[in-house]
Amino acid sequence: VLIHPGDIVVGDRDGVVVVPFHKIEETIEKATAREAKEERTRTELRKGRVSIDIYGWDSPPAPEGGVYYYQKINKEK
Repeated sequence: VLIHPGDIVVGDRDGVVVVPFHKIEETIEKATAREAKEERTRTELRKGRVSIDIYGWDSPPAPEGGVYYYQKINKEK
């Protein structure tokens, strides 16, 4: 990967990425928004909600060969 002066190199356990200088501000904004969204998701998970509800995946069944999602069953009924 070609790295230019002013670019930022960021790495963690998952890998390394080079952010071009002209995209630094946009990248920080998007990373901040993503982290806020992930924190909202973690908060909902701690409350006992499941990801299928959080992300709205309980949509109508997928076409044949697709993925099907099922609503959770309330066992108290």
